[in-house]
Formats: sequence, C-alpha cells, structure tokens
Amino acid sequence: MIKKIFYFSRGSVILIGFYYLSLGILHLIHIQFPPTILGLILLAVSMISGIVKEEWVKTSAEWLINNMAMFLLPFTT
Repeated sequence: MIKKIFYFSRGSVILIGFYYLSLGILHLIHIQFPPTILGLILLAVSMISGIVKEEWVKTSAEWLINNMAMFLLPFTT
C-alpha cells in the first residue's frame, strides 16, 4: 500500500513539475502557447531521451486516464 502511494506521488510530482516548468518557460519568453501542450512536449522529449522513465509516471497517468470523465464533466446543481 505504501509502495503504491509512493509511486503515485512520485508520478504526480513529475507531471505537475513539467506543467510548472512549461509555465515558467512561457512566462520567460512571453509567447501565447498552452502550457499543458508545452508540458506534454517536454515530458515526451525527456522520456524519449531517457531522463524520465515510463515506470515513474505510469501509475499517475493511468489513474488520470481512468478518471478523465470526472474531470471533464460540467458541474451541475
């Protein structure tokens, strides 16, 4: 159980870190571009180059994909 929590936390920190890295880059170069797309590009490049391993983000990415509908549903009252 602790191992699963660690793997999920590590993957989440990596994914959120790439998002904030892309926000910082876009803030420094002053261009209009979606930070989520730049973050995914940076993550893909780092995974291809071997800086980030697939196992590090697999648990978090699978959870996000499995619960994608929850994030896309509009809030209703």
